[in-house]
Amino acid sequence: SEYLKHIFCYIAPKYKITFSEWNHDKDHIHILFKAEPDSEISKFINAYKAASSRLVKKDFPEIREKLWKEYFWSRSYCLITAGGAPLEILKEYIRTQGEDYHSPCIQYSIGTESSKVCPILNVLYGLSPPL
Repeated sequence: SEYLKHIFCYIAPKYKITFSEWNHDKDHIHILFKAEPDSEISKFINAYKAASSRLVKKDFPEIREKLWKEYFWSRSYCLITAGGAPLEILKEYIRTQGEDYHSPCIQYSIGTESSKVCPILNVLYGLSPPL
């Protein structure tokens, strides 16, 4: 993960993007970054995926045995704006990602309905997803 983070931090300034927080799970990464209004985010993501894929396969050739048809990244990505969410909450959400962490959930009630929600997701997405 530090290897991929290093590549991100190397490429990001060329696209007016500033790194803020990083973490990963087994099959995806979470990144919090700041972009200027004229940043070409989709071009940056494509450049990052291309460069990191090429470098990982070059520096860690054994990874090729675990890939599907030579693809290190999928073609898709999820990009969510932070909106009005406090940055510290978003950073904490990213820090807690990973296979060994289970987000604490809370019980809440609206009217007669009761449900469990994860408070960090509630802030991140601005809604209360049921678990």
